[in-house]
Amino acid sequence: MKRARIVTSNALLTGAMVVLLAVLLGACAGGTTGAGPQAPQQPAPAAQPLPAALASDPLAPAAVPATTTQPVAIPTGPDAMAGKPKLGGIMRVGHRADPTWDNTISTSYSVVLLTASMYGDKNLMRNCRDEAIRMCPGLAESWESNSDFTEWTFKIREGVVWHDGTPFVAKDVTFWLNLFYNGVTVGDEVRPPGNARAVFGDIKQVETLDGNRVRVTLGGPDPVWLERLGLHRIQLLHPRHLMEPFIKTGQVDVGPDDVGFVGTGPFVYQDYETSVALEVRRFDRFWEKDEDGQRLPYLDGIDFLIIKEPNAMHAAFRTGRLDAGGRGRGYYVAPAMVPSFKKSLGDSVWFGELSGGTSAGIGFNTTRAPFDDVRLRKAVSLWIDRQTAIDILGDGYGRIKTMMVDTSWSAEDFLTWPGYNPETKEADRTEAKRLLAEAGYANGVTLRISGPRHKATQIEWWQGALAGSGINVELDLMETAEYDERRSGSNYTAMDTGASEDIPEALRATIGSKEVSPRAGPVHNDPKIGDFFDRLGQETTLDGRRRVYRELERYVMLDQVYLVQTFIGLDLIPFRDYVKGMYPPVYDPSDFTSYATVWLDK
Repeated sequence: MKRARIVTSNALLTGAMVVLLAVLLGACAGGTTGAGPQAPQQPAPAAQPLPAALASDPLAPAAVPATTTQPVAIPTGPDAMAGKPKLGGIMRVGHRADPTWDNTISTSYSVVLLTASMYGDKNLMRNCRDEAIRMCPGLAESWESNSDFTEWTFKIREGVVWHDGTPFVAKDVTFWLNLFYNGVTVGDEVRPPGNARAVFGDIKQVETLDGNRVRVTLGGPDPVWLERLGLHRIQLLHPRHLMEPFIKTGQVDVGPDDVGFVGTGPFVYQDYETSVALEVRRFDRFWEKDEDGQRLPYLDGIDFLIIKEPNAMHAAFRTGRLDAGGRGRGYYVAPAMVPSFKKSLGDSVWFGELSGGTSAGIGFNTTRAPFDDVRLRKAVSLWIDRQTAIDILGDGYGRIKTMMVDTSWSAEDFLTWPGYNPETKEADRTEAKRLLAEAGYANGVTLRISGPRHKATQIEWWQGALAGSGINVELDLMETAEYDERRSGSNYTAMDTGASEDIPEALRATIGSKEVSPRAGPVHNDPKIGDFFDRLGQETTLDGRRRVYRELERYVMLDQVYLVQTFIGLDLIPFRDYVKGMYPPVYDPSDFTSYATVWLDK
């Protein structure tokens, strides 16, 4: 069977992480420590009604490239949540590529930005709409943990049904988690675990309990496991009642498209034409209601128009073919483009702001010559000028980073590290040349960088960035499906790799060994990486997690140079002024893409 953040300051995110950890600990309060029976836990609160309004103050102007100082005023839709929602209408949303559909194969935005409408935002947990750093109930209505955070128990929401009318129950969750985390084998047919299984941490057992509950037992304490579950873009795409019969007959690779895209989200599948559009329509039995008792969603449906060229995407929005622009690198509106949008559209456009989109980074295959030699990897990191990535790719908007969106996680002195400090660039480049000569490549070496075609601009930047170094960059660009397959293996020298996570534990999926993290960018056989993540899982305080992360950061970015990262930028998603009830993403482009609360004021 074939299967076709608004970041305003580092202090804000640091404070938010402290609040989040407190929320997690508070949600699990009541457990005893030491031997003896554990006291019953207090369940997490039920979902709150939708807030009446969404604060959306404009981002303070930042400096633009070179010596100019023209500020760009970014309209952010101060009335985007105002007014009484209107029912009906078909929203037209731009989308960048055809998907592979099954998120066990790929959690690319090309997949999840489409499937959220049919399967809902995230899974058992989801980002709170009024404060995206917090976790709110999703398909689980409450949760609890034992005292050492090794067991998490979820009460599955009552009254949820699949699109075909079948009740959604605890057994569905057990089936999904086991399939994603462990894969399945029937006779000689093997379905491997999901490529993003590392996001879930160390799961030892998933059990269905009475009372429509599911218990997940972990291999060690993990007080931030709710973050793993809810912050990542993994949706529940695998209906047990439809997929299990296929699997039992040996058709283990059954995917969502093979069973009609039956989900639990606010919209049902209607039609899909490759490279043209996905059409979804309102699900009248979706479980969520607004504060007035109106069942969501408000829209009659959504047409996702697949437009693969970024300039064509922007033109489609400006000429009225789209109500919302695309998401993903290359498809956002750059801050420098805002004046032209305003000139042609006036006040009829507003922008959702996302910090954590555009960037440029690569991961090395350290098992393949010549970049199995750390001296060559260090030479790359030393030579490039990271500020030019901000100037060229980010239109002057962004900040230098290592592996986290929030740079307050990073070592306090990381901007003075070799390769990161512009004041030492001349000395860094001299050292890069020396390392190349010492490794036997004084006359040059070829670096072949593989990546998806829709990120061609970011990948091409490396050619100019390494010009004059003796490192000749060759590009290996491919369509998304091929990229997903290639990245899941090790048939490359260097792979386009963004490392822009919200929590350090999530980095296991990006930089772990291929054995546990098939979609990791770098390829290595380094047991120390696993040890770092084991230590992270044992830390229960923010300070402890930051301390371990900083050791990992120095080891990965300076000592071994498994990754070379540059910056994190500011991306803008355009919306027409009549698009209301839209919560722009804060940390992840896939946040709030079920469109359950969106309505059209026209």
